Amino acid sequence: MGINLTKVAWCITSKCNQRCKYCFRFSEEDLTKELHLNIILNLIEYGVDTITYSGGECLLVPHLSDIIKISSYHGIKNKITTNRKLLSIDNFFELKSYLMQITFSIDTLSNVKNELLGRIGDHSRIVLDRIDMVKNAGLKVGINTVIMKQNLSDIVELGEKLQEKGVDYWKLLRFMSIRNVSKNSQEHFQVTDDEYYEVLSSVNKFSFKMNVTTRSNDYYENQYGVVIPNGHMIIMNPDDVDIGNISQPKIQIKDLLENANRI
Repeated sequence: MGINLTKVAWCITSKCNQRCKYCFRFSEEDLTKELHLNIILNLIEYGVDTITYSGGECLLVPHLSDIIKISSYHGIKNKITTNRKLLSIDNFFELKSYLMQITFSIDTLSNVKNELLGRIGDHSRIVLDRIDMVKNAGLKVGINTVIMKQNLSDIVELGEKLQEKGVDYWKLLRFMSIRNVSKNSQEHFQVTDDEYYEVLSSVNKFSFKMNVTTRSNDYYENQYGVVIPNGHMIIMNPDDVDIGNISQPKIQIKDLLENANRI
């Protein structure tokens, strides 16, 4: 079966300004602006129509706005995923015309738990304020929530607040011990199958007013492309196929995908 990617997640940096104790971001070395420009031009040439920029924390990339403006000019629908700390009124004003959605990360409304998990600085209140700012500008709002032992009893309360705020998309991701600090913290955060499916059952009622999706380690199929901080593209499936480095000029992504399909 051939691979034809239209949507790509770009983990554009490994850097982050929070220290979440369950983090599973990629930790490869970041690239220069020039190499980032090569990547976006290669994705445009291939025909990608939607890019979600994340990290780490994508707003730590000083030239992110340049990348987003270029991709928007070429008709790509841009989304960013952020922990909210760097989303000021000023940089939001600069970016909003080139974005269709902003997704925030929030796992609980409890500031005590947020602090213990590594999300500091009145996290939940500021995220809720930023939701209003983004909605008022006419953009879609998404929320990413990691399901783990520490927030099992908080999910319904969080869902009620997100529904009240008019959130468009709520993605619940089962904690995965796959890379970074998460690799050594499975016993601390891992939920059982019964606990996971109980959470899924409890959030069904929110699906009438917002798009609720769930993801676990068996979600990814070989139609999901991720560009990691060192410029390599990964096709997410149980084996995470690395198709190669796309940060050089005029890389033919189509050929890389065809080669990966023969493996």
